[in-house]
Amino acid sequence: MNLFSNIFSKKQNNIFGNIKAKVPKTAQDTIPFIEAYENGLFLTGENTYTLIFAYKNIDYFLFRDDEKEDIYEKYMRLLNTLPSDIE
Repeated sequence: MNLFSNIFSKKQNNIFGNIKAKVPKTAQDTIPFIEAYENGLFLTGENTYTLIFAYKNIDYFLFRDDEKEDIYEKYMRLLNTLPSDIE
């Protein structure tokens, strides 16, 4: 068997041998969590939480200066509500 027939064969081994990669099918498979809360927090381990945010795609060039300042202030308020000792 030459190099090219091995590359294009239907039954190939990956570089790790016969280990098959598991393709995540759900969000929980991608970011495993134990429990989800309504406030956006996810329990990911013992005393370990993750907070997930969703943002609109914002083009600041389309906003006036006062609108840009308002968005920035809201974002800073959000960040300041988070505890300072989290990792």
